[in-house]
Amino acid sequence: MSDASSTNEPQAPQGSGPVTPEPVVGGAPYGAASTAEGVNVQWSATSFATPQPRNRTQAVVRSVVAGLMVAAAIAGQVAGAGFPSNAPVEMFMNFGVTVALVLGAIALVVFAVLAATAPGVPVRPEKVGPLAIIGVLMTAIPSVIWLLTVPITLVDNATTGATLRFMYLSGPAFWLGFAWVTGMVFGAISLRRPNALTRVLGSAAVVLGLLLATSVVWAAAIYSAGLTE
Repeated sequence: MSDASSTNEPQAPQGSGPVTPEPVVGGAPYGAASTAEGVNVQWSATSFATPQPRNRTQAVVRSVVAGLMVAAAIAGQVAGAGFPSNAPVEMFMNFGVTVALVLGAIALVVFAVLAATAPGVPVRPEKVGPLAIIGVLMTAIPSVIWLLTVPITLVDNATTGATLRFMYLSGPAFWLGFAWVTGMVFGAISLRRPNALTRVLGSAAVVLGLLLATSVVWAAAIYSAGLTE
């Protein structure tokens, strides 16, 4: 009869510490350590990575922003229902902003589905998301142009008694429509990062885009009411 020393299990050399397995790529144990009770505690290669984002939360956030974009598009069309029939330019401008908003909403719905079904990707919390920076720039530039042109137009028309024109009030939002709508999409997507500054920039991109959409709805409403030309 053989004793315990004759078993087939590998024995550690006398005087040496616990045997550490070689690292294995692909999610297998990356290393091991022995506790006082002799239980091996293993860790994986991704143990120190940032926890994956909550995909369901991101899907809801993107869906909500998409819903707001669709609501703004519908409001613009409702407000523009009273456009005179001899105003094809104004109709085209109002419709162009609506198309941009709908396309942006469709893109966000696609990203929402991906967030809900695809596995999350670890991100670095200390890094500011590039999409947030690009998104806030793409919405801030049209917003600045709007602030530099529309208020001046309002003051000029108030002092001279001239009638406001829809194309002047909605011009910045129309000509740069696809830019600021894309910025809204980038801002909503960037909210997946845990970095605080990234979330602030992403939220600012979404808010600025909604304000630009609201400006078009306002311009369409007062034009339909006959207050502008």
